[in-house]
Amino acid sequence: AWGATTPRFLESDLTLKSKLGIAQDWPISFKELENYYGQAENFLGVSGFEDNPWEKGRTTPFPMPGFAMSDSDLMIKKAAEKMGIIFHSVPSARNSSVNGTRSACVNYSVCRACPVEAKYCAASTIRRLKNKNNFTIIYNHHVRKLFKNNEQKINSLLMSDRRGNERNISGNIFILSTHAIGNSHILLNSRTESEPQGLANSSGTVGKYLMDHLKFFYTGRIENKVQTHKMGFETATSLHFHDHQYRDRFSACRIVVRENSGPTPEDIAVSSGFWGKKLRNEIKNTFGYYLTLGALLEQLPYEENCVTLSTNQKNEFGDPAIKTNWFLAKDYEKDSVKYMTEQLKSILKKAGAK
Repeated sequence: AWGATTPRFLESDLTLKSKLGIAQDWPISFKELENYYGQAENFLGVSGFEDNPWEKGRTTPFPMPGFAMSDSDLMIKKAAEKMGIIFHSVPSARNSSVNGTRSACVNYSVCRACPVEAKYCAASTIRRLKNKNNFTIIYNHHVRKLFKNNEQKINSLLMSDRRGNERNISGNIFILSTHAIGNSHILLNSRTESEPQGLANSSGTVGKYLMDHLKFFYTGRIENKVQTHKMGFETATSLHFHDHQYRDRFSACRIVVRENSGPTPEDIAVSSGFWGKKLRNEIKNTFGYYLTLGALLEQLPYEENCVTLSTNQKNEFGDPAIKTNWFLAKDYEKDSVKYMTEQLKSILKKAGAK
């Protein structure tokens, strides 16, 4: 689910090949990219504080102020600072104040499905456009292929509904927004005799170098109760281990303070088997007594991590099905897991967690 966390890349992320000999350099500079970051943050409605010491080159302020850290965030922040590790706020695509027709966040704490549209989602854009004369939504259809005209420009697509009824749509501009796997499938499935590898794939790299941000968490119990479940999204993070001195050997990491640490009252009720007074006491002595730290790791682009067309399976429309090959980690990522495991445990221990 879209968590609405919106950190920017660091400038060093774009030049790993030339500086460290790993991955590939981006074909554009951070300076070229930065202006678009500002436009995107304004469109999404990003709230944030400029307290990240590793973020450089920002030319536009956040559209809205950020969200304050929770008591569990502050506990982790204080403990980490004793170790020389700096925590800072998290930019988030959710409103800290009323933004246009969208409400300010009211802390319902069910943020994966924000009930007041304070968090940006695709529905926010649709609501802006739905009353315009040149905007139409076609529901329950699957885009299968794109087609070029004689001028080698994409001018139409083929889509089908759930019953297999086909429909062609013509246009001047087409935007693919079905994520890395869906976009790759459409382009690869649009192959022709003249372009047997699919559209926009003269390099043969469409679908290859699939990446994700790997993550894991550690939880510890503390003596004093905190209100970890009152915020439904993360509000504290650290890039201390992002651009570290050993990045040529193991991956960068962003530490997050989990916003909903430990079991909920519902979890306790189900797992304990208690009823009545015993259950009430169990919830009272368990709920809110946990801290959780997570590590989000970068993954290098490996050619074998890829999306291809299946040679023996068809989807419901008779097209080659998506085939995904993805290996969780190699030494570069595994060594980061080992290193960050010790860091997370140390921070939790310093915060008094067991």
